[in-house]
This record gives sequence, structure tokens and C-alpha cells, in this order.
Amino acid sequence: MKALKILLTAGLLLTAAATPAMAAEGQHRPKASLKITIAAEGAAAESVRLTCGWPGGSHPTPRAACRVLNKVKGNPARLSNPGAICTKEFRPHKVTVKGRWYGKRVDFTRTFGNNCLMVSEGGALYRF
Repeated sequence: MKALKILLTAGLLLTAAATPAMAAEGQHRPKASLKITIAAEGAAAESVRLTCGWPGGSHPTPRAACRVLNKVKGNPARLSNPGAICTKEFRPHKVTVKGRWYGKRVDFTRTFGNNCLMVSEGGALYRF
């Protein structure tokens, strides 16, 4: 009987020790996970992973990029900057954003006339 009490106590201690680690892990799961790809004409495509809710991924400025998306509730199609002043240079940049944003599917593709137009609209989201 004494051995059983010792085993039960040890089991409870192990469970108690594991619980905070599991809880902490669950708290840090990203609320959004997106793959952002930019393909400029004549150059190799570049991709980064962006996670939000717990900013991270391979994006160089995840906090700033998540702020940009938060303003449009994760919908890159709603980003705009009608007052952008850019050159008339034509070097198409195709942007693709795919993944999940707080449970909603994101599947966005748009081609901008040049890098300036792309960055003026998407800001930190498209700067990498």
C-alpha cells in the first residue's frame, strides 16, 4: 500500500510539473500563419513565413507586418494607398499571401506595377 501511495504521489508531481509547460506552449500558438511570396520580374521569387497573435516566423519584421494586417482584419486585398507617389517604372511584382488568419482562410494574389507601388500599399508586410 505504501508503494502505491509513493507511485501516486510521484505521478501527481510529474503531472503538475508538465502542466505549466503544456499551458505555456498552448498560449504561444500563432493565431495566424501566412506564407508571403514576392516574385519580381526577372528575379527569383522570395518567400517568408509570418505568424501573428504571437509574432514570428521568418519575416524580418513580424510585429510591424502583423500590425499592417490587423488594420485590415487579415485581408491584404483591403490594403491601399491611393496617394502613393511612385515612378512610372514598369517592373511587375507579383505578391501571393496564403494561409490562415484567426481561423479564416487567406488566398490573395496581386501584381503591382513596381516595387514602390507594392511597398507603398503593403508597408512592412511586403518589405523583406
